Amino acid sequence: MTTPPATQALHRWLERLSLPDLLDTRGHSKDFSGSRAGYINTRIRPLALVLALLIPAWIPVDYAFMPIGEFTPMALLRVACTAALLGLFFWCGREQLTLPQARLRLGLLITIPLLLYSAARLLLNGDVAPGLILGYSFVPVLTVAMLTVFPLTLREALGYLLLVLLVYTLFEIAVGRTLDLQSLGGLWLLVLVALVAAWSVAGQLLMLLRLYRQATRDPLTGLFNRRALTEQIEHERARFLRTGRPLTVLLFDLDRFKRINDHHGHLVGDRVLQVFANVVQQNLRTTDHFGRWGGEEFLAALPETTSEQARAVAERVRQACEDERLTLADGLSLGFTTSIGVATLQRDEALDSLFNRVDEALYNAKAYGRNRVVEAEVPAST
Repeated sequence: MTTPPATQALHRWLERLSLPDLLDTRGHSKDFSGSRAGYINTRIRPLALVLALLIPAWIPVDYAFMPIGEFTPMALLRVACTAALLGLFFWCGREQLTLPQARLRLGLLITIPLLLYSAARLLLNGDVAPGLILGYSFVPVLTVAMLTVFPLTLREALGYLLLVLLVYTLFEIAVGRTLDLQSLGGLWLLVLVALVAAWSVAGQLLMLLRLYRQATRDPLTGLFNRRALTEQIEHERARFLRTGRPLTVLLFDLDRFKRINDHHGHLVGDRVLQVFANVVQQNLRTTDHFGRWGGEEFLAALPETTSEQARAVAERVRQACEDERLTLADGLSLGFTTSIGVATLQRDEALDSLFNRVDEALYNAKAYGRNRVVEAEVPAST
């Protein structure tokens, strides 16, 4: 049965939308989540500073229109909010490593103005100028509007937005204005701004995710490209220098891959690369880093792994490749093998030296007959 064109168009639109990626982080890689956390952190910091400067600037207005009984606690609360925002500003200047930390900091950025709004709703009464009360009533809208600058999943955005809507609604009920036309108008405005904010944060996340994948992923296999993989290994080397825990790399090369391309075509060659990448990934841990190094070469970095442990992993991959068969269009099957070099990072060794050693080990594996694992020699200086 032929699918109607309208349905096909809808399916293509949904694929481009990447709805699962927009809903939550389950489809996001660990490295992207870390990058997004840093991105969120860099946007929290200037907002915290701006709010820290603007919140106390309203104190003279409060003084001019508020009775002293309401002014004093509000002024003290403004000073406390300013101190909290400055603390958040300096906290965000530190290294950002995890997404939960970024979420916590964003939650604080939202909560601090809401505390000011909550106090204003409890303290202000009919003796205060109506315009002053109206000025405080815009705080929830401003808080929601701030979210539009962050790349958030819809689930994350919904959590923050529901917090603001809940606080607004509870205090409208507390002051007995649930059915008041002005209160309902304010709620309607808040909901509209929340919908715009949700659309904005999802769009930013989708754009950031696509740009990140284009910049860091090999388009054929979906693995790290060489630049991104090198960055990951640099981080692991820094951790190795701090902790002394071993770091071992494996360099893979598909044997006689040119012959596969020449005899079966590049489309079959691409399938071989994809199947090989899948085989290796099945034998690696989630903490390992794996990417396409160039052409038919792939490299894996195994943190906290000794050379003996890495050799065992390499041997499993080698055997799995030898056992793997691809079914071709003509019904025939095609096998492939891989040669693997192994090298463990030494104390004070540069990455260039490590890559040269594992490349030499791979060269020896090829020279010794292919389809084998060879460990690199330890530098004489170590």
